[in-house]
Amino acid sequence: MIKYLPLKHPLPPRFSSWTQVLTDWGVIESFKKTEPPRCFASNPALAVPLVAEISAILRLNRLSRHATPLALHCQHVTEPAYNSAGGQQYRDIHAAMEAAQERWVHFRREATRAGNPPSPETHPLHVEMRRLQSEFLALRRRHESHVQQARSSAARVYWSNSGPCEIPDTFFADLPRDSFASRISRIHPPWWGLFLSNLQKTFSRRHPAKGLLLDELPQLRAAAKRKTYAALIDEWREAHADRFGWYDREHHRVLLDRTADKATVVTDWFLDRAPGYFDDPTVRQTLQDSLAQRLAQLDPWVDPESSDLSAHWRN
Repeated sequence: MIKYLPLKHPLPPRFSSWTQVLTDWGVIESFKKTEPPRCFASNPALAVPLVAEISAILRLNRLSRHATPLALHCQHVTEPAYNSAGGQQYRDIHAAMEAAQERWVHFRREATRAGNPPSPETHPLHVEMRRLQSEFLALRRRHESHVQQARSSAARVYWSNSGPCEIPDTFFADLPRDSFASRISRIHPPWWGLFLSNLQKTFSRRHPAKGLLLDELPQLRAAAKRKTYAALIDEWREAHADRFGWYDREHHRVLLDRTADKATVVTDWFLDRAPGYFDDPTVRQTLQDSLAQRLAQLDPWVDPESSDLSAHWRN
């Protein structure tokens, strides 16, 4: 058995995932390129909880927002692909199964109304329905590879029109009114527009699935027995390519080295502006409350006397 040493760069203890490292780094880089908003002039540390919130929003929504439209797009080609692969035999069994299901449901409903519910296990209509269902499912399994190819092609079409790296202008539009990002976009619209533009440029070539691969490396490394570590990584990428829209190849060691360097940059940025933010919950809560209060006081849409300062994103 091949024995592998621990990963060259373990996840730094201050982070929950490599995805967080990459996202925090991208938000920080975007913030650096944008002149700080005026409301932070008296207390630059207020940028820390803002960056933390925006990073959390990106981690939560960048890939998940595609899940439903991608599933619908792929589902649209699924049944036509079965029909194409199975031909007339598939269509005949499909029709026969649906007719058998309707006969059984109708018979059971009428018999139950008459006070004589049938026994499904032995009734001929139910037995026939189950037989046809089994034949139908067996035929679908026979053509599953063809259907998967059709779904994969549909996924590629979807991702070609909906770039997984893109952050649309409306990405933050549905946030709660009292979130940090929502409030500062109302307080300083020009600043927010420039920051969002920098955010879009920074993340335009940084696929959100890269962090997911790095997060999976310890498990893949531990599972590398009969197959090589590299082979398992390739299998993981191929298995998730259509789900994430990540078809490019990048060497995992290079990616890990670069991300470890970014972790140092992120850590230094947080600690320089807010010492204790990572390790002291009191410091973190105080900063979050201070930012919430400051933004509520300046928000042109909200009465500070009635605003709820407790509901905002946490890192």
